[in-house]
Amino acid sequence: MKKQFIFNYPNLLLSIITLLSLFFGIFYFRNGIYDIDFFTLLILFGMAWFAVLADKMLKLKLGNLIVSLYYIFLILTLFFGRILHFYNSSWYRNFTHFLGGIFSSLIGIYLIIRLDNIGFMKFSIVLTYSLFFSGFTTSLWSITSGVVADLSGNPQTDINMRIAMGLIGASFFAILLILDYLLYHNRYLERLIRKL
Repeated sequence: MKKQFIFNYPNLLLSIITLLSLFFGIFYFRNGIYDIDFFTLLILFGMAWFAVLADKMLKLKLGNLIVSLYYIFLILTLFFGRILHFYNSSWYRNFTHFLGGIFSSLIGIYLIIRLDNIGFMKFSIVLTYSLFFSGFTTSLWSITSGVVADLSGNPQTDINMRIAMGLIGASFFAILLILDYLLYHNRYLERLIRKL
């Protein structure tokens, strides 16, 4: 029987982040550039490897899907958004905050499912928790990124829009969950949970 080759997306994305961090880090270091982009690069590298360390040390057993989405989100926000300056465009900033709302809802679902030892938690509790978790993390992320922008000399006054886009993303995800609950009796949610 042939062994099936399973492609490991989290390791591929971690390798891409590591190579990008090394390449740009060497470039910044050789040219004596120690601005906010250089420190963002260090944060990108640290946050990528933090997921690996946290997973090993705390034995979280994170699924490939949630780790891959985390790495993609880091690339979209820190690398493209901050280092390549895609955040200069308001539509890209709004898009990443919309995705942030969806991603934080997924993390909320992951956490509540992991905390539910019995396995009989009601759908309404899972949905409400994921929405509140998403609202909290989206607001915290938007305020933090606004403070970093102010400190880096690029003040931005659209924090309310960032929070709104995150909440719209979370609401969009909640509507998909509700439709899945009403039409398919959580069939797709259960598949998603197995992949998380």
